[in-house]
Amino acid sequence: MKYYAHLIQKGEGCDYTIGCANTLITIEAGDDEEAKEKLAEEIREEYTGELELSEIKLFKNLIDFDLDDVYDKLNSEKKAEKNRLQHLRDKEDFERLRRKLGR
Repeated sequence: MKYYAHLIQKGEGCDYTIGCANTLITIEAGDDEEAKEKLAEEIREEYTGELELSEIKLFKNLIDFDLDDVYDKLNSEKKAEKNRLQHLRDKEDFERLRRKLGR
């Protein structure tokens, strides 16, 4: 099973604007306890001294999220709104021309 750990370094890392002090790692483990043990080992090996952590969030079971679908819907909504506004402009032009030409 895959586990994920969001590691937050003490301080702000290299530049607070780009979040260098945040890391997401993946851990393969059979159960929660094994994941905790592997994470503790990773901390001992990689995250001491200047890389010491202030917080960890360990989790599993990612939820699939279709980002392309969100953007497709957003683009469709924008296009529909653009078409609606164009239709209103065309209708106003039509009414203006109808009044001008007397029909």
